[in-house]
Amino acid sequence: MQGMPHHRSKVATAQEDLRRVLLLAGAAAMLALGMMAAAQAQTSQTPPTLAPAQQPGSAEPEVVGRLRTVEQALQQTRSEVSGGQQPNFPQARSTVEAGLRTIRELPQQVQGQQDWREARQKLEQVQQSLQGERPDQQQVANALGDAATAIGALATRMGSGSGASR
Repeated sequence: MQGMPHHRSKVATAQEDLRRVLLLAGAAAMLALGMMAAAQAQTSQTPPTLAPAQQPGSAEPEVVGRLRTVEQALQQTRSEVSGGQQPNFPQARSTVEAGLRTIRELPQQVQGQQDWREARQKLEQVQQSLQGERPDQQQVANALGDAATAIGALATRMGSGSGASR
């Protein structure tokens, strides 16, 4: 009988850990969305230094700013995953989800281009590397870096003007 309470204790602990992870994932998603919104607001208030070739009044500076925000979030998450003793995989998942949502919301003429397909593919690779209970920390960090590079290339291409993105 002494083994039973201990077993229940492990189950209760596992359930508590799961609840904690789910709460952290939700909080991480909210934080990531908040950071993206704040960065969007900041990019719209400052001159578009990320995309100097943009035409005033076009929607592209906002899109490029959103892509740069995703790129920065991926780089930040990469450094946290690669340098952390306790990597925050729920935060990484939230960042990747936000990145996928962002590139899926890009204008139709951008979707289907090589840079866009590559960025989507790299984000999906990160998503796959994050599956499971204990993802490989180094593999996730490498995939996050690749995705950030691909998003950066897409943002650069879009920032250089619509003629260059064809």
